[in-house]
Amino acid sequence: PNLFWRNVPIVRLIKKRYNLKVVLDNDANAAAWGTYILETKRKAKNLLCITLGTGVGGGLILNGRIYHGASGSAGEIGHITLNPQGEKCRCGNYGCLETYVGSAYIVKKAVKEIRKGERSLIKKLAGGNLQSITSQTIQTAALKGDKLARRIWKEAGEYLGIALSGVINLLNPEVIVFGGGVAKAEELIFQSMKKEIRKRTFRVPFEKVKFTHTKFGADLGVIGAALLTLQGNRK
Repeated sequence: PNLFWRNVPIVRLIKKRYNLKVVLDNDANAAAWGTYILETKRKAKNLLCITLGTGVGGGLILNGRIYHGASGSAGEIGHITLNPQGEKCRCGNYGCLETYVGSAYIVKKAVKEIRKGERSLIKKLAGGNLQSITSQTIQTAALKGDKLARRIWKEAGEYLGIALSGVINLLNPEVIVFGGGVAKAEELIFQSMKKEIRKRTFRVPFEKVKFTHTKFGADLGVIGAALLTLQGNRK
């Protein structure tokens, strides 16, 4: 959750309260570390882990270490601007990747189109209650062939591919791993995503990068956090 805390010495407070070792990092970085240790066995020294859920998070492993950047904000792929005139994001910016791929915005788009009069199985699956629509509802509808649902996922994949093409050209990762609830819809978004990446990246980096889905599901971040606490951010 976004707690909107500022200047809270959370590590010191927890250490004082529980007298335990405390490591502070975000969920995407922890997930990236879990991927590096458990899924690539430390072999993929340069990888990107993307968490696709309510929002879009990213964690980077560069040369076998979590890359935090100069002030700890590296990897925030969800807030790459794709359209300066786009929808306002939770971060205050406009047209962030998150506003095209995050589940909250995917649901919002479906509701908007249905209210405009587009017929869709999505509404039926939600029991006629638009407030009950979730990304899972839209995924189910898409797998049943619903045109609106499939279009929404296709567009999400296209925008994700546009953002990732820049990341691939910039960082040349060996592996890009996906996790989170939206990532479960990979068969619906990967085709359009890869098509955009193929169009926009250099040939060799595209041919070399491996796209995969974590086998640890929603537990990857927790597992990675435990590994960080026990082992630290070591190569």
